[in-house]
Amino acid sequence: MPCLGGVRESSNEDIRHREPVMLNIYDLSTSNDYTFPLGVGVFHSGVQMYGREYAFLAINLSIHPRNGQEELGEHFRFRKSILLGYTNFTCAEVKRVI
Repeated sequence: MPCLGGVRESSNEDIRHREPVMLNIYDLSTSNDYTFPLGVGVFHSGVQMYGREYAFLAINLSIHPRNGQEELGEHFRFRKSILLGYTNFTCAEVKRVI
């Protein structure tokens, strides 16, 4: 259910449901190819809900998920997503918190 534009199934932004909360992890260095198997590396992460990803890079940032190279720069390479759990916050509540 998109909340930041696009086609909406309902005009009621406060519809409640369990929304997945994903942690998206990006490599910040090509050396991670060698150090990741050892359990170390240089990473960036963002939290994804309602089709948007939120991160902090000296400013609050909202990007399209998994689009790090295009929106964050050439040094960001998507590695993986991890399901953190679910939120019962509506899209409008998430936007207010962010």
